[in-house]
Amino acid sequence: MGPWLGFLAPAGTPADIVNKLNAAITATMAEPQVAEFMSKMAIVIEQMTPDAYQRFYNSEFDRWGAYIRTAKVTLDR
Repeated sequence: MGPWLGFLAPAGTPADIVNKLNAAITATMAEPQVAEFMSKMAIVIEQMTPDAYQRFYNSEFDRWGAYIRTAKVTLDR
């Protein structure tokens, strides 16, 4: 188990916009200064297509949701 982060866009964002954002983010993460900074922070960059990221996101949501439901975790307000 470990943390992960990614970029999200509003539901219904046109595929061409999502693909442009993905290309820009991919290019930025490949920049030597960015890659070096991430490495120093012990961050592993794993590039995914928008479809692959959606599958990953859904699987994490399902997996952790199951743990939360099984443990009957509730929020304190």
